[in-house]
Amino acid sequence: MRAITLAAACLAACFIVAVPAYGVEQPVVVNTGTASMHAAPATVEFTLVKDFKESDLKASAEKCAAFVSQTQESLRAGDVQPLDVQAIPGAVVSTEPKTVHGGVVARFTMSPFNTANTGPVGFATLCDKISAMAAALGATLKGPKFQPADNDSAATQAVTKATENAYAAAESLAFALKSAIYSVQEAEILELAWSETLSETAGEVPQLSCTAKVRITYQLAPQAAGAM
Repeated sequence: MRAITLAAACLAACFIVAVPAYGVEQPVVVNTGTASMHAAPATVEFTLVKDFKESDLKASAEKCAAFVSQTQESLRAGDVQPLDVQAIPGAVVSTEPKTVHGGVVARFTMSPFNTANTGPVGFATLCDKISAMAAALGATLKGPKFQPADNDSAATQAVTKATENAYAAAESLAFALKSAIYSVQEAEILELAWSETLSETAGEVPQLSCTAKVRITYQLAPQAAGAM
């Protein structure tokens, strides 16, 4: 099994090892690592939007402005108070038909819903109320869209784990090339992205996933020319 692993590593090295020119003593290995970490969401956003088509654009804009104002009032009067409510100003999206598009974004804290016992039912109730409100207003509902906490350490942990994964693979390649990692020449974060929907995590409340992908260039130990 070890031989098969080393053979696969050597094959991979053909693609990701920068082959040095004759006389260069320190070749490099370029490798990527990926990892995901999870964290409970901090906030959730719901967006209610609607198109207005009247006889002229002025009338469409006025109807849109009234809708935005009414929606903001309805959200603030709800049982669960939003952290903030932001208007999406009316915008002309078509001159024929004479259409103005606008809406409202409401952001709520997830703190009451990040508990395993009562959280899911409470959040489902909030979603039901927002859905009923959108239906009563004739609006289109978008969301829920979740966001992590600004100070969440999951992103840092994901980058750290991805770096560890990259190193482990690079170390195997270095061994296959009868060398060793000497130093890190360059490190780059290729991707750092949070999911906007919750993922299933056994034994936990629903979590957001943060995925990191890094690319590390490792310098191998000095070797005599031709040793490779």
